[in-house]
Amino acid sequence: MTRKKLKILMFIAINTIFISLNAQNAVIEVKMHVTKSSDIQNSQLLAIKEKVHVDQLKMAMDSNYSIIGDTLKVHLSFFDVKAFGPLELNTPFSLNEETYVTQWKQHYSVGNHILFLFMNEGDGYEFKKLEISDPLKQKHLFPEVMNFIREHLPSGNEEVVDDGTRFLANAIMPVWTSDRKNTATNLVHENRYKNNHINFFHGNFKYGFFDLIPADSNTVENMKLINSIYTDENDEDHWFFSDLYIYSNSNNIDGYDPSKVKDWPISIEESDTIYIIYDKFIYNLLTYIENSDKHDSNQKVSDWSWEYVNRLNRRITNLSEMSDRNSNDKLILKFDESSTQNEGSEIPILSPVFNNTWCNVFASDMTRQILFPGFFSSNNSNISNSNYAPWGPHNYASKIHDVLNTGEGFSPVGFGEAWNYTNAGYIVYLTAYNWRYYAGLAGKYDYSGHIATCYPTQNYENGSYLNANIIQAGGTTNITQLNQVWTNINNVQARIYLEYILKL
Repeated sequence: MTRKKLKILMFIAINTIFISLNAQNAVIEVKMHVTKSSDIQNSQLLAIKEKVHVDQLKMAMDSNYSIIGDTLKVHLSFFDVKAFGPLELNTPFSLNEETYVTQWKQHYSVGNHILFLFMNEGDGYEFKKLEISDPLKQKHLFPEVMNFIREHLPSGNEEVVDDGTRFLANAIMPVWTSDRKNTATNLVHENRYKNNHINFFHGNFKYGFFDLIPADSNTVENMKLINSIYTDENDEDHWFFSDLYIYSNSNNIDGYDPSKVKDWPISIEESDTIYIIYDKFIYNLLTYIENSDKHDSNQKVSDWSWEYVNRLNRRITNLSEMSDRNSNDKLILKFDESSTQNEGSEIPILSPVFNNTWCNVFASDMTRQILFPGFFSSNNSNISNSNYAPWGPHNYASKIHDVLNTGEGFSPVGFGEAWNYTNAGYIVYLTAYNWRYYAGLAGKYDYSGHIATCYPTQNYENGSYLNANIIQAGGTTNITQLNQVWTNINNVQARIYLEYILKL
């Protein structure tokens, strides 16, 4: 028999034993190929075969909607380079692992096949390669997934099959399912993720803010004037001075704590004559009220007709019902905690967090409540108690972007292929920086920070991502198309989350 014939016959599995498990749909077969006849009873090799997670693979295949075919074959190939059947060869096979894999893939070009290749080159069997057939690669176990799995395979022959088949089963099991899509669709309708609403991003529902209430001259007789200051980007101070309009005392700001006014970098100093408040929002508000020259003796300032201009500015929309201010008109600064609300209630318009959107909270909540229920929880020993989502606790979109950019559990994917992964059931996040968070980088990031999640899109054609679906909270809290959220994706990154494969 020639050496060429030996090479060919070797891939037809001289000695094969297999076990299979089939129930409702999928059939899982574990096939053991050896080139040395006596290895068919090798206890060490049989122990390796027993490490295949047949039940998990079966469950994953039954749940998968993207893999064509209902049979999955796991091949454990033990190639002894100096044996062929019962024969001991004087000259070892010159076949290397790359050539073996190439010929294996040619032989198993049809169907769903997984290969664990072990080679004995004189010192016992050593794991060499994890490979899959082209149909599996094209339909579900895409390159980034397989690269991630290979990078995290352990050493040791039994361990590599144990963890390897578990990783593969976790990857084959889709995360996006019909039930999860329906539940996520319902989540976008919850008020707490929309503009101007309260959620528990910060761990409480208290959005206290500084209000101004009318008072007569007798009331303010022993009060102090309020001055405000903010420092601009050039470290220049800007002051608001009022000598007859804004008053307060310690009772009116009792209970104030910076942690109760979120996203508001504010501090208060007291002197013998004035309260000094450090904050640009308050500076803008007081300046606007003073310059309007209007007053309403019956309403507190938060009940005036305000509209949102931007994060730091508000504008009165109806001055006609207000009186002209005179020297006897006074306003008292008061810290208002009475607006403490239940989750989903609206935030008062004079709170600087008014008009905040909650893309970060939505992405976190959807991930840990719907996509990976119970995975990011305190009773999961594999996950740190401080982790609420793949990037940790709720955080700003820009900081989430940083974690996705550096985290080992995330891999970059192109926009054209992001929805191929998504439609196969994987989770792909889209993030961009917030320019204020990176203000020190000379305008490099002067665009909105945001996070969204790729959503399964029917009839998606590779490369047509601008019309592909995303699910998000933000200016639009809904399932919408990518081009409705980002008109320019140059500053956006797409990253697939894969760490769950190792921990489920």
